[in-house]
Amino acid sequence: MTGPGRGLGMIALVFVLAQAAWGAETVRITAERVDIHADPNASSSVLATVSRGLVLEVLGRDSGWIRVATPGTGYAGYIPAVLTEPGGGAAPSVTVPATGRSAPAPRTQPPAPAPVAPAAPAPTSTPPPAPTYSPPPPPPPTDEGTVTMIDMSGRSQLREGFWIGFGFGYGSANITCDGCEVDREGSVTGFIKLGGTLNSQILLGVESNAWVKTVGDVRWTVGNLSGTVTFYPQPSTGFFVKGGLGFSYVSAEMLVGGARLTYDETGWGFLTGVGYDLRVGRNTSITPAFNFYYGGIGDANVGVLTIPGVRHDVVEVSVGITFH
Repeated sequence: MTGPGRGLGMIALVFVLAQAAWGAETVRITAERVDIHADPNASSSVLATVSRGLVLEVLGRDSGWIRVATPGTGYAGYIPAVLTEPGGGAAPSVTVPATGRSAPAPRTQPPAPAPVAPAAPAPTSTPPPAPTYSPPPPPPPTDEGTVTMIDMSGRSQLREGFWIGFGFGYGSANITCDGCEVDREGSVTGFIKLGGTLNSQILLGVESNAWVKTVGDVRWTVGNLSGTVTFYPQPSTGFFVKGGLGFSYVSAEMLVGGARLTYDETGWGFLTGVGYDLRVGRNTSITPAFNFYYGGIGDANVGVLTIPGVRHDVVEVSVGITFH
């Protein structure tokens, strides 16, 4: 895509470079045991329990609660701020055992026994006793904290800061006008979207969608550029609904008598859709979606000809990749 798509790509690059320059804030657990909750209240489901000394990455704050990255997972939860202190360093990587039990503190292997020179045999027929070895006691646990996974059914997906996504799909488009009857046409579609995170349930952004196909001697491009709001009804799942308003456009290129003619018109438009983020990494999702976008172009002038009430709509199934 050109035009809006190219401008959005430059904006995305600036955001990515700015995000890379930000340092991550961390906190250290000061209580003996602290539960990580799915939401910022003590009655919500418990995702994990962490112990004193563990350093966690801070994702946000909410009325006395701190939103943190749950160690060893791609998800987030909340802990009381009064049970923490500034971490003063990067959060360590903690691997969570598959059994759900606490990750043991690292222990070193006991040193190999030093070789013992055999004693000189006594001048009797009784053989000397075999040398014995007692391993040293295990080292005391370090003060780095542990994490115990409890209930990941209520886990919250990490959604914070800048996000960007792009992908392709297949759409059925209808380009019509007052007094026109045109059959729907199917073809490939593409999109790019980016924006910021208001909270774990609401994303604000901009999305550009386009449908392209050559019909006869005319190459058609229709699409929308919309400001969008994406809403996740449950922070613990990837299901979302979205909607937006903005601009629509129709472009046609054709050869007439050996000359290439171009027709471009813009108007108002809107976008709506549903989708699901399938997490494949801490900040990465594969996102299938179903979209509908509409454009009201109005009267279009092609040379001396005026075509009244030009409009289009596209029903689209797409799949993309989203980085949060």
